[in-house]
Amino acid sequence: MSFWRKILMAGVPLALFTFAGCAETTTEEDVAGARSAYREASQKAEEAKAEGAADAEQKAAAAEEARTKLEKTEADFKAEEARKEFLTGHEEHLATVDTAVKELKDRAGKLEGPQKDQLNEAIGRIEDKCGIARDKLAEVKKAPASEWQTKQEDAEKAMAEVDMEVEKAQAIK
Repeated sequence: MSFWRKILMAGVPLALFTFAGCAETTTEEDVAGARSAYREASQKAEEAKAEGAADAEQKAAAAEEARTKLEKTEADFKAEEARKEFLTGHEEHLATVDTAVKELKDRAGKLEGPQKDQLNEAIGRIEDKCGIARDKLAEVKKAPASEWQTKQEDAEKAMAEVDMEVEKAQAIK
């Protein structure tokens, strides 16, 4: 188990992360509204069939349209929830990295000579990689709910690079 996973599992205080600014937000209320609209349209279609009304076909089409909207709304909601979970986990991880950087800076302050220079350079690389990772997470956050996963791989790669730089820095004695 990596050092960072151990820290996360140990209950390190987590940074608060808000989801304001997401390109789309599909809520539970949206799903409930779509379900209600589908039920209502389906009921009207059934009533029209029972009455033999001329517009039964039109009402059946409306019910089908409502069903399609319900399926899309549910899918968007699930995608939004998955994105929130992804972002929260990675933001929490970056918070632990920030703590580790502070510790590395303290350690660098106690070193002298080439080790101090080497550690300060490593800290700079970590901070650069964290900036890139934060940018990639912002892209995930801004992407439409149905498309955020196309940005996920880049964000995960950036986070892996952060971890690699932290491990290298911690190895400097």
